[in-house]
Amino acid sequence: MSSRFVALVVEQDDEMRARLAEWLDDAGFTTLVCAGPRPPDFSCPGGSGLVCGLAEASDLVVLDLEMASDSLLEGPPGWQLLQYYVDTGKPVVVLADAGDPAYELRLDGVFVVHRPPLRGQLVEGARFLLRRVAMRRDEEVPDLVVVRHIDDDGRVGTHR
Repeated sequence: MSSRFVALVVEQDDEMRARLAEWLDDAGFTTLVCAGPRPPDFSCPGGSGLVCGLAEASDLVVLDLEMASDSLLEGPPGWQLLQYYVDTGKPVVVLADAGDPAYELRLDGVFVVHRPPLRGQLVEGARFLLRRVAMRRDEEVPDLVVVRHIDDDGRVGTHR
């Protein structure tokens, strides 16, 4: 069995979703991606009271609270998806704008990062949450790649 944690990235913007997944991959995670509720019907299993297979297969969720469904008032908003993931017991790294009420959240298992996130903030937030979950369960956390530096070209210097 693999010791890599699985992170689900829920982000409406294709470019940002790919970037976040790449950062997590580089840091030793296996990533799954989801665009969240999208036109035409803005359906989403988690936001509809159904089981989300992607969430079930993940150890951690990275959720951008700004969803297309929010701006159009169609389908489940980002806050409803956050509640779904929290209710399933998944740790969640939340991406939010400065001044967003998410910064006032005091939910166990939720780590808020300013949008757009920096690589280190995202990765360290994910690691922090997974360590807390493992400590509560008295489990050992497998080694993850540690980002030592990011050069001007975006290349990562790493070690285990």
